Amino acid sequence: MNKGEDTMFQEKDTMYQNKKGRILFSLVLATGIFLGGFAAVEAAPVITLEKAKTMAREQGSQMKTVELTYSQAETSLAQVRSQYGLGSYYTTEDLKKDMDQLEAVIDERVNAIKLLEESIAAWKEEIAGLETGDPAAGELQKNIDQAYRDMAEYSRQVDELRPAYANMVPRYYEQKAREDQAKPQLRSAEAGLESAGDALITQPRIIDYNVEQTYLSLLAAAGQRVHQELVVQNLEKMLQREQKLLALGRSTPLSLAQAEERLRQGQETSLTLKNREESLQRTFRRQLGLPDAFAFNLAEVNLTVPGENSAIDEKMPDLTSTLTYRRYLDTLENKRKDLEDTSKSDRNNYRSAELAVEEAELNLQQTLTSLTNNYLARAEALHLAAEALRNAEFSLQNSGAALKKARQQYKLGMIALLELEQQEISFREAELKLFTARQNYHLAREAYHLAREGIDPDTASSR
Repeated sequence: MNKGEDTMFQEKDTMYQNKKGRILFSLVLATGIFLGGFAAVEAAPVITLEKAKTMAREQGSQMKTVELTYSQAETSLAQVRSQYGLGSYYTTEDLKKDMDQLEAVIDERVNAIKLLEESIAAWKEEIAGLETGDPAAGELQKNIDQAYRDMAEYSRQVDELRPAYANMVPRYYEQKAREDQAKPQLRSAEAGLESAGDALITQPRIIDYNVEQTYLSLLAAAGQRVHQELVVQNLEKMLQREQKLLALGRSTPLSLAQAEERLRQGQETSLTLKNREESLQRTFRRQLGLPDAFAFNLAEVNLTVPGENSAIDEKMPDLTSTLTYRRYLDTLENKRKDLEDTSKSDRNNYRSAELAVEEAELNLQQTLTSLTNNYLARAEALHLAAEALRNAEFSLQNSGAALKKARQQYKLGMIALLELEQQEISFREAELKLFTARQNYHLAREAYHLAREGIDPDTASSR
């Protein structure tokens, strides 16, 4: 190696050392500048994943829609009950429960009076068999006196409770007649309220999942955009090299055209990634209820949880305990009650009630099938995500080994700096793929656990 080549090698080595700190970046730190400009990042508030979930629940449009739906369902039910002269919340079932409790209290008091009467008779017989002045007779008389007082108190309570019970009986049958008349509209309004109530329970879980999906996608998109910018820079250098080689007669116009096409494609990819990132930002702001122009920064998320990639629970969950299945089961039971209340002599209505029961049974079976299919699909997706994660980890190890080898080759002058940079880009691409694989596995696991509870995160309601 002559002096000029030695000097050039030293300059390239110095360039490599200077570039090393800039090029070997952390993926999560790269997301810190995805809104562009260090000044903007410093001024933008940092939103953590947990904070994002809280904001989406409290001020996002999805939860507000669910709450509004529930409020409207409450209003609809109240209107139906008011239309038929029924209380807003005090139903026939509530009245029947109160009647049963009151009747039970009356029966307890009456039974207690009977027991006291029997005890008094027994104590009097004992006193008759004792000698005059026996102390035991005095104790027995005290028991008799207390029993009479207790009987008087129980009789007073019975006298007060019986009229109250008697007043409730006609109220019950009168209200039941009105509810029977209003039953079709009541059932529909009650079903709407129950469905809206279920959504109040399940929707926050779905919101959390969707926010987490967007959040992680934004982190990945930011890293991909930064990575692609480095790819474009590398392609520009390759194009410049082809131009120089062509000028020296060591390349061809075809090679130059190919280098120009690769650069053009790389620039198009950069634009696509930028547009996707902006689209995700709009989605994220909408989920959190933020203004369109609101600037923000995302905090890093650690997805490497110890034991996270362990085997999943292969036992089939009891999907009949989920909210959705229970709701369809309630519908079936109501239809069966309607059938029992329908007279067989009314053939048309009885046949309609039979068909309603058959339809409810079919819907219940279809619901269980849907819940089962959703669970099996999520379990399969989790298996595939786990396999993809293992492959990404293996690929990163191989890429790391190749990068280490390339660095040694560069130091020995066996490869050019541009080739080393290409290997570094390949390594960073493997890092991005690992991050994406971890993200996909994490979300697949979340969706799997939701499916075990009968919830499909791709819907806006309990499944």
